[in-house]
Amino acid sequence: MTGELTISAKWWLKRNALRPWMTCARPSAGNRIALTFDDGPHPRFTSEVLDALDAHAAKATFFCIGSNLVEHPALAAEIARRGHELSNHSMTHPGFAGLAYRSIAREFDSVFSLTGPDRSHLVTPGLIRPPYGTINLRVLQYCIAHGAHIVYWNRDPKDFNAADAEEVLATFRDEPPRAGDIVLLHDSVPHCAAVVAGMLDIIATVGLEAVTVSTLLGGEPSRAVPR
Repeated sequence: MTGELTISAKWWLKRNALRPWMTCARPSAGNRIALTFDDGPHPRFTSEVLDALDAHAAKATFFCIGSNLVEHPALAAEIARRGHELSNHSMTHPGFAGLAYRSIAREFDSVFSLTGPDRSHLVTPGLIRPPYGTINLRVLQYCIAHGAHIVYWNRDPKDFNAADAEEVLATFRDEPPRAGDIVLLHDSVPHCAAVVAGMLDIIATVGLEAVTVSTLLGGEPSRAVPR
C-alpha cells in the first residue's frame, strides 16, 4: 500500500504542482489524442512508422535525440515533410540525475540550435521531453529560464519491453484511449509500426483523431503553451 501511495503522490505532483511547466494530458482537447515517439529517428523503423501514420491520415510528434537528427538528416526532413512534429529529447540522451545545470542546458540548447535545409528551426521551439522522463530542479530551472514546456505522458504501454505489437495493443483494448491522452511510444523498436497501425484502428473506433502535441495543446508550442 505504501508503494501505491508513493506512486499516486508522484503522479499528483506531475499532474498538478508542475502544471505551469509540464503537460501529461489535455482532457479539454475535444476528440484529439497525441501519439509521441521517443529516441529516433531510426534509419529503418521510423520510415515504417511514417507509412503507418500516413495510411490512417494521422499526425504525430517525434521527440528526437539530436545526434540521430544529425546522423539522419534526410529522415528528419521526411518526418517534417509528411506533416509531423520534431521535438527535443536532448542531444545525446544522458541520464539527467547526476548532470549539472550547465550540461542539461547544453543538451537541450544543442538540439534547438539545429536547423533544416532552409535554415529554419528543425525542432519545435519550446517543447522538451527529458531523457527517461527525468524531471528535477535543474530541468525546471531550464524551463523557467528558457520558456520551455515539458511534454510528459499519461499512457505508457512499455512498448520497448513488449515481445510484440499484440502485447502492447492489449493494454489499449483493456483500457481504450481517451480524448486528451498523450501516448508514449518508441520508433526505435521493431514492432512500433505494427503498434501504430493497430492503435490507430482502436483510436478510430472510439472516435478520436491523432494530432501533433502542439495541436493538442492548442497550437502554441513555445512560451505561450496553455497551462
